[in-house]
Amino acid sequence: MNLEELLKKIEKEFGLNNLHITRHCGSFIVVKNKKVVKIVGERLNYCPVLSKIYNLNIKPNSSEPISIEDIERTIQVKIDKFGMFCEERGVCCKHIAIPFGASEMMMYGFKNKVLDAVVSVCDGAGTVISDNPEVVQGIGARMNGIFYTSAIPEVVKRLENNNAKVPFPGEINQVKGVEYAIDSGYKKIAVTINGFNADSLEKIKDLKNHIDGKITTLMICTTGVSRENATSMLDADLVWGCASKYVREIVGPKSVLQIGVQIPVFVLNENGINLVSSYAQNDELKKTLEDNKKYYITFMPHCAIKKIEMGKFKVYLHETSSYPVRANKEPRPLL
Repeated sequence: MNLEELLKKIEKEFGLNNLHITRHCGSFIVVKNKKVVKIVGERLNYCPVLSKIYNLNIKPNSSEPISIEDIERTIQVKIDKFGMFCEERGVCCKHIAIPFGASEMMMYGFKNKVLDAVVSVCDGAGTVISDNPEVVQGIGARMNGIFYTSAIPEVVKRLENNNAKVPFPGEINQVKGVEYAIDSGYKKIAVTINGFNADSLEKIKDLKNHIDGKITTLMICTTGVSRENATSMLDADLVWGCASKYVREIVGPKSVLQIGVQIPVFVLNENGINLVSSYAQNDELKKTLEDNKKYYITFMPHCAIKKIEMGKFKVYLHETSSYPVRANKEPRPLL
């Protein structure tokens, strides 16, 4: 799906005022005035995260796409319960929503002084720069990728009242966000990038060479990306597999650690290991990993070599001969 073409069609049909485009179950979801007004693109038959969090009775072997009604219902929960896509949007949270989520890892990255700023995206605001872990978790906990958003003054003000910066309201531009964070004096920066903007990695990689510090790149919302975009992600530090066949095929084998198997997170280098280790109690993960060995983490204790606490969860470290490690209950079909 070409995002520029999609935006042109949406603009003609609905206008871009008070409009937000997110991703859910493989489809692009258009939200306007607190309602889903359009669903575009192929839908998954099964998503383990959707099924568990929203208690939907969807079978892993289903041959039918997740229903439009179920998608609309879950988006409406985000709107009604969390104020997403509207002026009631909550921006602070300290509770873990997804065990291996990007915002969860970054929240702990602050606590363990691996990070001093995060460049992320919030509906109703656009690119956000924050050094407040509760803001990072608050805007990221229930958020899928955001591909377009309209600025909502109440949301922007609420973020700024919690010491976050929204330098260009309504615009999503992670490269400019990283530049702003650097100019603000931050040295240990993490940035989330949706899979369709993988070309931003090259520009951010160039910024890494011009600062006295570290930039950790997290590729999120990768379902449906092209082979070319997946290849570009090899320059990232962490890549979420989502329902992407190309991320599993291209990024998975190059990883140095895999976290989870249903929705795998591929860690590609030492920079990624440092962030993930900050999520583990007492840095015990980093102390355990040995060079020239392959590891993955799951909730299953069978054949594990060590139990580790990550966030508030007990998880298990396993050795493997190759990546990616696949699961029966992974999203279907991979796109």
